[in-house]
Amino acid sequence: MSDRRSSLLFFIGFLLLSWGLLGAGIGPLLPQISIAFDLPLPLAGQVFLLWSSGFCLGSYITSHLLKRLQLSSLFLSACLAAAIAIFGLSVTPSFFLFCFFYGMTGTAGGIIFTSCHTSVSWFFPEKRQAALSFADFSFSAGTLVAPLLINLIMSNNYPWQIFFKALSFANITLAFLMIPLALAFFRPYSAERNVSLSAEEKTSFSLECDTTGSKKTLINYAIICFSIGFVEWQQNVWLVTYAMSKGTPQVSANHVMLLFSLGMILRRAGSMVAGKSCSDFRLVLLDDIILLGGISVILAGTGTAVMGAGSFATGFALGGVLPAVMASAMASRPSHAPILSTIALVMLTFGGLCSGIYTGSAATFLSPGWTLTAGLFISVLLIISRRAFISALRVHTAACRGTGH
Repeated sequence: MSDRRSSLLFFIGFLLLSWGLLGAGIGPLLPQISIAFDLPLPLAGQVFLLWSSGFCLGSYITSHLLKRLQLSSLFLSACLAAAIAIFGLSVTPSFFLFCFFYGMTGTAGGIIFTSCHTSVSWFFPEKRQAALSFADFSFSAGTLVAPLLINLIMSNNYPWQIFFKALSFANITLAFLMIPLALAFFRPYSAERNVSLSAEEKTSFSLECDTTGSKKTLINYAIICFSIGFVEWQQNVWLVTYAMSKGTPQVSANHVMLLFSLGMILRRAGSMVAGKSCSDFRLVLLDDIILLGGISVILAGTGTAVMGAGSFATGFALGGVLPAVMASAMASRPSHAPILSTIALVMLTFGGLCSGIYTGSAATFLSPGWTLTAGLFISVLLIISRRAFISALRVHTAACRGTGH
């Protein structure tokens, strides 16, 4: 791998690390946000709906913006916008403005994530699976560190707003780092990329052999992403509150959530090292058992150790699904990477949006103990759609080999 591409990959890694911190930080900070704005905890948790809506919007407009702007311009603009919005979260005196800035942060996040996935697909075609795993590994590392960082802030009696100020500074720093990276990498590669895209339009798979061309396969791809978003963000945003409802202290509840992130990051590290996905029936079946077992333990168990074990198992089973599915989809149509990334991110976010609506409603009208029950049923949906996606992939691959494409 060239030094220029290594620089881009590490930039993406640090960028997604900061967004992992931000995304996973809202859950542990919900009690502080609720107190600061004098709101019931379930109502304060609904700010995630604004994040989700903004994220979908940002991801959707990215594929259109890429037709007019370079990736470097999008990265720079989105990082600066995010820095302003995140800083606003730390100084706003009203919940209304907090919601506005949080929605703005989500929009910038949608642009950044889609741009990161597009960069990986375009500039790392021979190591797409490993590069996507590295990107998700970096994001998961942020979600792993977030509860620890917040515990450190709380234990030293620092104001909770310092968490957002630090992330605002990180995005400003990354925006300035994009300037030399744009000159060293994106400009030299722009002409090369245009040539490769033109050639790709002529040599890409035909519709008959395009694994992402089938409507059923695309539907399964979307359902997989929706299911991951529902379960993952339910764990990231509501697991702390759920554990506290069972009598777990907040610091220990943060550790339960940390184990979910640890499971995901270890699995993605394994995928990154392996460099390619494995759809062996026995391994997929083992994943399914671990996922259902982990969520069941969280629902039925009590105590930090038991819930932590279930949380780790859930994260481990879930962590390897998205990089493998996205890499398989993008491998068949690299020129459609922004669209495929948009589908994935919108469905991930829509899953999180539905998770927020259900979980907040369950916590408000039933009890916090009901908040994570839907995750078990959504996991079954994930298992079914994943198996259908793998089966369709094998059928199309066999058909392509048979026709000589």
